[in-house]
Amino acid sequence: MRTLAKNKQKLYYSLFDDSAEQYEKNPDGTTKYITIDGVSVPVEVGTQTNSYAKPVDFKANIAFGGDSDIQTYGISIGDYDAIIVTDKNKYPIKESSLIWFETTPVYLDPDEKIVDPKSADYTVKAAVNTLNYSKFVLKRRVKDES
Repeated sequence: MRTLAKNKQKLYYSLFDDSAEQYEKNPDGTTKYITIDGVSVPVEVGTQTNSYAKPVDFKANIAFGGDSDIQTYGISIGDYDAIIVTDKNKYPIKESSLIWFETTPVYLDPDEKIVDPKSADYTVKAAVNTLNYSKFVLKRRVKDES
């Protein structure tokens, strides 16, 4: 199976990052910097949080619903909402990665370093490599409209 360029759509992915450093903020919400040996560096708070890396845009085939070979991987068609197919190992997407399709990523800080995981459209539930392509099974995320 090959992926045709004309069928590819723009998406974003973000990988889980369990070592995101927290930085001190200015009153306007931007990261506070200090100068050390002539180099401007952010002021670390000293704590780390579990977060996601900055989203990366990519193009891939996305299909909604399911197809008959999903049962091969032990996955019920009713449990998943979409499937992405790309050339094999082209992207480092893995289970627990976030995907944006209908929206663009939203950031929690003005510096666009911390992405809001609640803004993602899908979560990757399964990642399968075959001889020629990679397949990612997605589950739609419920977004809070408030």
